Amino acid sequence: MKIEPKIFDELKKILLLFTDKYFIDEELNRTKLSEDLRKYDEELLDKLFQSDFIKQHFLKEVAGQKLFQIDQLEEAVLYNDYWETSYTKYENRIGLGYKGHFLADS
Repeated sequence: MKIEPKIFDELKKILLLFTDKYFIDEELNRTKLSEDLRKYDEELLDKLFQSDFIKQHFLKEVAGQKLFQIDQLEEAVLYNDYWETSYTKYENRIGLGYKGHFLADS
């Protein structure tokens, strides 16, 4: 699924208000953004909710209450081109094994 550039334009405009907090050089620090979204950082949410685009696409009304769809925002932004811009936590290993252990480890 290709993400609309509008999401990135809006998000970048908002995140640049925090100077270097969400960028390493000019690359988005996805981990920091994800952490702050997950802990409901009040300052970040305040800025996000000022954007009509973010409100239109990521706030949902349920039973008269507005809910912020953090998972959808993360999916749209944080995991787009994930493998190109991030390192995996664990190394992928392929090989022969015996009793649940790699032969190379024995």
